Amino acid sequence: MTPAHKAAAELLYTSRRTRDKVFGADREGFGEPGWDMLLALAAFGPMVAVNLFHRAAGPNPGTYLNWLISRELVALTERDTVEIAERGRALLVQYLDHEMPAKP
Repeated sequence: MTPAHKAAAELLYTSRRTRDKVFGADREGFGEPGWDMLLALAAFGPMVAVNLFHRAAGPNPGTYLNWLISRELVALTERDTVEIAERGRALLVQYLDHEMPAKP
């Protein structure tokens, strides 16, 4: 993942957190905790502590973490950290390439 990919992931993640702050209690239904977890990992990784990773998901983070692991998008390491798996990295790079503005 290039620095531009990390910057794009951080921008997307930060934008989603801003949306949550602005809408407050009305943000119910804007879900996608698994996506938030993957963006957080891409933006702030390559590895993050499990507790930080869980904060990106909100309630019931274990459910989303298990889902991401089962899809081989993230992996647990031996030191209570989470890292993006090769499959997750490849898919996220493909998505971010599509979302990033083309350079002139």
